[in-house]
Amino acid sequence: MIEIATNKTFAKNYAQKHNTDAKYGWYRYDTRFEKPTVLQTEVHPYFQEKKLKEFLARENMAIQAWYPLGHGDKALLEEPLFDSLAAKYGKSSAQIILRWHIQAGNIVIPGSKNPDHIKANFDIFDFTLTAEEMEQIASLNKNVRYYNSTSEMLDAYVKMVLPVDAQK
Repeated sequence: MIEIATNKTFAKNYAQKHNTDAKYGWYRYDTRFEKPTVLQTEVHPYFQEKKLKEFLARENMAIQAWYPLGHGDKALLEEPLFDSLAAKYGKSSAQIILRWHIQAGNIVIPGSKNPDHIKANFDIFDFTLTAEEMEQIASLNKNVRYYNSTSEMLDAYVKMVLPVDAQK
């Protein structure tokens, strides 16, 4: 059972205990239950969450990238570095970004309803970005989110009860 930490004091104490940043809105878990192994959060080349990934690695948890393509942001998808790498590998910028996620150790599940995009999203395993290219992409980090939640939104999420029984 996971309890969302909306209490700022708790989040700060938890962050200090685990030597990380309180901005993440940390969770705590009841030790009678299994600890989560995956945390879904926004991650893309402009928002790489490096400190969070370090924390999760220490906790034996992985990141699942939400908004892995920056919510389709034109500036990200047309980033000159991705255009250059796409030309080099015969891929699209989106495929380069997805390959970066895989090599960076992120779990990535890109969403699309377009059959051609879905097929292309799987066509990222026939090339490998070099260490230098991975470093170049790492340098694009701007700590820019596309989704920003408010404390009111987080409180509403915590209280949300999904109609799971109605879905049977």
